[in-house]
Amino acid sequence: MKKTATLVLAVLLILTLTIPLSVLADAPVNLTTKGSAATFLPNAKPFINNNGFTMVPLSYIETLGIRTAWNSEMQSAVLLNDKYVVATTSGTTVNGAADSSGLNLAVIDGVPYLRLRGVADIFSLKLEWNDATGTADVTNVLTKPVAAKKELILATTTSTKDSGLLEFLLPEFTKDTGINVKDIAVGSGAAMKMGEDGEADLMMVHSPAAEIASIKAGHAISRLGLMYNDFAIVGLPNDPANVKAAGGDAVKAIKAIQDANVVFVSRGDNSGTDVKEKSLWTAAGVTPDSKNYLEAATGMAATLNIAEQRGGYTLTDRATYLNLRDTLELVILCEGDPLLLNPYSVMVVNPDKNDMINVLAAMEFEQWLISEKGQKMIGTFGVEQFGDPLFFPSYKPAF
Repeated sequence: MKKTATLVLAVLLILTLTIPLSVLADAPVNLTTKGSAATFLPNAKPFINNNGFTMVPLSYIETLGIRTAWNSEMQSAVLLNDKYVVATTSGTTVNGAADSSGLNLAVIDGVPYLRLRGVADIFSLKLEWNDATGTADVTNVLTKPVAAKKELILATTTSTKDSGLLEFLLPEFTKDTGINVKDIAVGSGAAMKMGEDGEADLMMVHSPAAEIASIKAGHAISRLGLMYNDFAIVGLPNDPANVKAAGGDAVKAIKAIQDANVVFVSRGDNSGTDVKEKSLWTAAGVTPDSKNYLEAATGMAATLNIAEQRGGYTLTDRATYLNLRDTLELVILCEGDPLLLNPYSVMVVNPDKNDMINVLAAMEFEQWLISEKGQKMIGTFGVEQFGDPLFFPSYKPAF
């Protein structure tokens, strides 16, 4: 009998170690906050895991007055109130020191979950368990922290400035929060370098590969899809390279420009637009002719003016072009290719960079941008003047 019991326990242990958490994580739990039932998305509900821990989705932690950020690339969660907490699948740190209470971060179908008891212990929340009803109740919540310093530095791409979007959004954010935003508009590469060097609190950029590299390197604690528009190839109406005949095929358009020996003006500044433009030459399998290829090393507005003055072509984001269209002779000659899609992200700089990073203000602005109000404002910008939005909101909560 003893051998049989031992064998059963051994089998159960093997199953516990080898069955995926998503299979074991099916014991439901009732969760209330101050006695009221908490609500969850269908794909992110709390559960009791095989260790008997009540696991809750990261989004629930926000309702307890704790600011959160999720780094999907690095699989790490940040929790911030009176303490700065970083949770990974391998451990938990509180204010930079390893913490024994542990949050037991688990990621199931892309949704991060944390051990509720660990959160309660770290942030001194009162957690009660009712065994009869299978209910965990968080009986108190914290006051959500606000930024003491009422100014943040936003490093952003020139298109958000030149298009007029920042002028449209920032005063409303300041009115809502009392936080002033000092924007520094450079190329996406330079904006991310500012974040890397700890010279900005938040980055709003449009260079996906570089963004992923930046967050994997630990320069940011979150990266959220914010909005998108598209790029277009523009030139003078006489179109000497007959780019229009490419029928919206960006690769064919680039080849036509190369074959026609005409001027092409590049941003040449490692911006998102510059990275996209260079990827088009690579996709076309051609190297631009140095005698006709000019690197402006400047912002989008100035690059458009140089292209017009030189009678050449350039790649532009649609928002900046439309905002300046009435001052330009340049017209859109190639558009609509999926290769020309232009997504933007917002990234909070890692506060470990230095003590000057205003992470609370950055997180507040990030949340404002992805809120219903922020996304609606982004989607309406430009409609009155151009009949269509210059940017399309794209934030979709993952959990």
